Amino acid sequence: MPVWLKTRLDPIELLFRIILGGIFIYSGFYKIIDPQSLELVIRNYKILNDPFISLAAITLPPLEIILGTCLLLKIFFNGAVLLCVGVLITFITALSSLIFRGIDIECGCLGLRTSIQMQIFIDTLLLLIAVYLLYAVHKLRLD
Repeated sequence: MPVWLKTRLDPIELLFRIILGGIFIYSGFYKIIDPQSLELVIRNYKILNDPFISLAAITLPPLEIILGTCLLLKIFFNGAVLLCVGVLITFITALSSLIFRGIDIECGCLGLRTSIQMQIFIDTLLLLIAVYLLYAVHKLRLD
């Protein structure tokens, strides 16, 4: 592959952008359809108090859609990837807290009916993809 093309198109980066961006967009649209059930799911986590539960239910879906779009189109890419890392760490922490506190609920993640442990595994894989994207961006700058 010519050097000029190699530096502009990394097929692994493109694949990971499509996967991570697509999942964030799908997840955001899935949650935005029914904000009341998302609010109930967030309430079941027993982490946030009342005014913040509604705020999270209203802001999380559009944030996920915006982040996914930024990843797919590579707009504000560094910031989008950093925010994805933060969001995924928050999701993993919240899910882990359910296990430690002995709370068994449906997490409301991605519209899948998976166990909390499986969702932590999926989120960890997505986090690794986001970390790779951060690495790829910084590697490209250093070359």
